[in-house]
Amino acid sequence: MSAGGICLFALANLAVGAQIDVEFMDSDCRKPARVSGIVRNRLVYLYGVEFLVDAQEIANRSLD
Repeated sequence: MSAGGICLFALANLAVGAQIDVEFMDSDCRKPARVSGIVRNRLVYLYGVEFLVDAQEIANRSLD
């Protein structure tokens, strides 16, 4: 994971260009964060996802 995106493994059939939501636990907080992204790369079940928000907005988001 980086400020601009994430590489992830998912047993899903996601098309390149699809918009998805990714939910994860940040190591610095105890609440899950959810961000939107675009699938930019795919190799079988490995996906490269570009976040649609910047790193600061991700840090400020959490689910209740």
